[in-house]
Amino acid sequence: MKSLRRPAQVLLIILLLSVKLFSQDFKTNPLITIPGDNRNFSIASPLITFQSHSSFICWENRLGSKYTIYLKQVDPLEDSIYTVWSDTIPNISPVVSYNQEDSSVTVVWQSYKNAHNVLYTRNFKNKSFNELSILTDTLKNSTSPSLGDYSLVWIEDGKLLHKDTVTGITIVDSINCANPVVYPFRAMRERQIMYEKGETGKRQIYSARYVGQFRDQKPYWEISKISGGTDNINPSWAPFNGYVYQTKENSVWKLVSTGFYPSKIANVSCNFENASIFDYPLITGSSGNNSFPFFLAFDTDSIPGNKEIFVEYHYIADYRRDTLINFSNSPGDDIKPKAAYFNHSSYTYTSGDNAEACIVWEHIENNKSDIWWAVSPCKIVLMDVDDNQVIAKFRLSQNFPNPFNPSTTISYSIPKQSHVEMRLFDMLGREVATIVSKEQSAGDYKVQFDGSSLPSGVYIYTLQAGQFRDSKKLLLLK
Repeated sequence: MKSLRRPAQVLLIILLLSVKLFSQDFKTNPLITIPGDNRNFSIASPLITFQSHSSFICWENRLGSKYTIYLKQVDPLEDSIYTVWSDTIPNISPVVSYNQEDSSVTVVWQSYKNAHNVLYTRNFKNKSFNELSILTDTLKNSTSPSLGDYSLVWIEDGKLLHKDTVTGITIVDSINCANPVVYPFRAMRERQIMYEKGETGKRQIYSARYVGQFRDQKPYWEISKISGGTDNINPSWAPFNGYVYQTKENSVWKLVSTGFYPSKIANVSCNFENASIFDYPLITGSSGNNSFPFFLAFDTDSIPGNKEIFVEYHYIADYRRDTLINFSNSPGDDIKPKAAYFNHSSYTYTSGDNAEACIVWEHIENNKSDIWWAVSPCKIVLMDVDDNQVIAKFRLSQNFPNPFNPSTTISYSIPKQSHVEMRLFDMLGREVATIVSKEQSAGDYKVQFDGSSLPSGVYIYTLQAGQFRDSKKLLLLK
């Protein structure tokens, strides 16, 4: 695996800007239809940024006795399809990541060699591949690797293993682990993994967060269970706020999404499975409540004999949930959607006409598997709180400096005496600090926050004063 380096701070600052997404008018088209079965794809796409970024999709193809891993650039979209590796031995479960610093792509997949399962990797840059490398050749069983921009995780004999160039290979958890998903953007968080743990039919979702060296404390993995119920599988990260997973109730698969406000999709008789979540920041609305809207994409067997991809939109601030929308709506089965964000070019903060929300899935029809997608233009607008008449006299300012280490200053204004609550949350929605909690008279205030006891990452600070509420992101970068 290639060298893992910290992105430039300027990009991290850009990631913290508040943006707004208008329109979700998805248009569905085939994406990968080459001969053979095209399946088990992986996408490397960026967070919402204001800079150009290439995105890639890799997938496995079986044509007769040939097993091939392919790679294609989809942002900006190119016609070329590159062969990562091809053999008569099965090559399966590919994953891909993109390094923005040097515009290189890393592909990892599983194959078989000398009576063992093997994890291979190749790097792709300037339209060519380097030599094939073996990451591990000691796997007894099939595994499903997960690759972020800094980390690789996989399962070996029930153990959850993590690899990067800083820590090497480490055992994160050692018993009954399965289906790991590494958080893809380490610029936003420290190393963090979700995975299933337990016996089949009784699994729970766990989180593992890497806690690095702090003073005399040795680095370690902090393990916590994050689900309830009797059977939970298929976890998936949201880019900004929380995650989603499946839970079985009364023999039916439902979805649980978590962020600042937990939510469960309460279907009755059909299964909702293989969810992917897309979220994005939204500047304070006219109600004065900061909103974090998002949508869930998932497949369902609500139509007998014809699985379809559905989307459900959420608006967390007012708990509003729009009607489910079937946007695959085609013969055959549509399964395993993944949500992504595409940004075709550099543009100013107030344009963004080339940005797109995207959902990609497997389409199976007439005994052939292909890859389809649905794309929706995104109009991104940077807004300032001065544009909001409701909060013209209330103000929560962006902390300065940002990023910071270890302390930063947060300024705010209140026009009348109010009880003021300022709290800090991590990206899973867990409160980690109370910064202010007291009655204050009208005026301008500054408070200094010390993050010495917290790990590096993005946090949300919220201000509640009477009916006013606002939130912003801050970045602790040690």
